[in-house]
Amino acid sequence: MAGFAIPRLVIFGLVTIFAFAVLGVDAHITSILAKSGTTTPIEGMGLATALFTILSIPAIVFSPKGSFPTTVLFETIWLSILWVFWLTTAALASDLRIKAMKELGPKGCAKLRDDAMALCMELPGIEGLSYVNWLLLMFYTVALCVFLYMARNGGHPNVWSASAREFPYSTRSNVDSPSNGTAYKHELPSSASV
Repeated sequence: MAGFAIPRLVIFGLVTIFAFAVLGVDAHITSILAKSGTTTPIEGMGLATALFTILSIPAIVFSPKGSFPTTVLFETIWLSILWVFWLTTAALASDLRIKAMKELGPKGCAKLRDDAMALCMELPGIEGLSYVNWLLLMFYTVALCVFLYMARNGGHPNVWSASAREFPYSTRSNVDSPSNGTAYKHELPSSASV
């Protein structure tokens, strides 16, 4: 388990830090657009995704042992939802950046001034960080599912309700070992002839 606990905390830490960065940049974009009375879909999606991440990831990490947020089932479902949110945020930012670059032409953001230039320069930041968070969460969720499959095939019962912190990712269960006398033994009936 120790081999997976540290990467888990590193991934959760990076995702949370990047979510704070997206929240700050998106809040700045929202304040600029509020002055002109316009809105974009990236504002709401970016703010919501960053807030969901900032509130839920520490709750998963610091929940008491045995609580529902620490189970493999909850972590797998919730992190899958979060990476879809991050992918949506990244796609919206990409779409808005591509449309803006088509309108601005070859000079891009260089021909803009003040708030418009800040908007143009900050949009790729939201896009990049959103893609990174999507990849980190997707990688972690897929790895968790692979280890879940391995543990289930290794004979661990109730893998979905196990704690994600102490989940037996790569060890074999003692349920199938012959030393405890519970292993299945194939014997021919006494009347069978060979």
